[in-house]
Amino acid sequence: MPKRKIRIGIIVDQLLAGGVQLSAIEQVKILNKLGHQAKLVILMRKQYPTDFSYLLRGVPHEFLSDNYPQLFRKTFKFPIFSFFSSLHLLSPLLAPYFIQGRKFDVLVSMGTTTSLTTQAIYKRHRIPYLAVIHDPIDYILETSYQHTLLRGLFPILKPIAAYFERSFIKDAKETLIISSVHYNYLVKKYSIKPIIVPIGTTPIPEIPAKRGNYLLAFGRWQ
Repeated sequence: MPKRKIRIGIIVDQLLAGGVQLSAIEQVKILNKLGHQAKLVILMRKQYPTDFSYLLRGVPHEFLSDNYPQLFRKTFKFPIFSFFSSLHLLSPLLAPYFIQGRKFDVLVSMGTTTSLTTQAIYKRHRIPYLAVIHDPIDYILETSYQHTLLRGLFPILKPIAAYFERSFIKDAKETLIISSVHYNYLVKKYSIKPIIVPIGTTPIPEIPAKRGNYLLAFGRWQ
């Protein structure tokens, strides 16, 4: 058991069966097993055709949007964008007022856009946070929207995105990435040295006698 229990909030945007959410859930489980007090904080509750609530069995969690005024408890996705929705604009404004300031010693922000909300909480309650960047915004734009109508707005969107990204990285206690893919970009762009923390795995006790030719990785990108 640790000498001091740390109250840790792991923050995600929504509950999906995606790689980010699954790794956040596992972090909560393991941190609690290590003797800390970890909790999954989901910014927005949203109904999906598939019920993903089974992922939360035995996992301390809360949907922060359940505390919002009724008008702001739903989110809608902006046209063209694959992931960007109203919650990313509203959460930085609302979340700091509906999260208890003394509930956590540290927050872990699981994602680039999520870090904008965590930064807002930090500014109001002074709770330090770790920014976990899976992909910088510039990379997301180039990878997902290069061949869409959004490309014409890149000269405007990229500087705006860099401004906000630089801001929450500056306020973060540390910036974490899960591989070396974006390391050089972040070092050059923001003059920081991010910490590489690969996604952990739970190995099986014994290697199967019969093995195939492929490895199956579970994640999501739309």
